[in-house]
Amino acid sequence: MHRIEMQQARKSLGKSQRVMSIELELSESYIRQIEYGVKEPGGKTMLKISKYLGVPAEILFKDLLS
Repeated sequence: MHRIEMQQARKSLGKSQRVMSIELELSESYIRQIEYGVKEPGGKTMLKISKYLGVPAEILFKDLLS
């Protein structure tokens, strides 16, 4: 499941996947895989991404937290 909310939030901040990955100390491919629903992040990573993007994890990862 494509996580469009995550992608939209990242783009609204003007951040590329590369910049986001550097700032969060995660690999760019991992960020991409999370956005495209290929990988499911753990709880700590969900919270880290949520805080970074300023969007609740329940919105970004509703497919995992419902």
